[in-house]
Formats: sequence, structure tokens, C-alpha cells
Amino acid sequence: MTEHGIFTGMSVDISIGGIKIASPESFAIGQVVKLNFKLPTMASAIEVGACVLWKMEPLHGLQFDKLQSEDILGLIQMFNESDYGLVFDSAGSFYGTRVY
Repeated sequence: MTEHGIFTGMSVDISIGGIKIASPESFAIGQVVKLNFKLPTMASAIEVGACVLWKMEPLHGLQFDKLQSEDILGLIQMFNESDYGLVFDSAGSFYGTRVY
């Protein structure tokens, strides 16, 4: 993590409700983070808050808080175009900010 609280990770699985990430950072259950990530079906990045629901390091399950309608549509479009449904490929990297 940088001095500004920014971390990098990789998405493993994503849905309308949340995302599973792999990250060298360890997050506490209940911790709130801000995510910024890009979908292959959208021109701009999604910025959303998320709460850590579970962890099995290096994996963490995060629940989204208040996705925008255009973000939901972008996710649905990605699911419809994907051969693997909810699975992201290696292009699904994201950046997030820890909220203290």
C-alpha cells in the first residue's frame, strides 16, 4: 500500500452485488474501502464504496455500496458478452483506497 492508502489487486469474480479480489493487502472484515476499476464494456471507470464481508487471504469478498445505474448496465452488458458469466480475466485489475 502506498503512503496515500492506495492498494492494487486483481479481481477474481464480480457480480452486481460485489467483487472477490486477490490482494497482498490484508483487510479486516467490516472494513470499508473505495474501489476504482474499469470494465471492458465501459468507457469510464467505476468508482464505488465496498465493505469487506469475508476473507481467506489473499482473497477478500467485498459488497458494493450504491452502484450507479450506468455501472449496473455496464456489468450486465459484460456478463452478456462473456463466455464465463461472472468471471473476470486478467484485464480486470483495479485500484482502491482504504477508508479509515
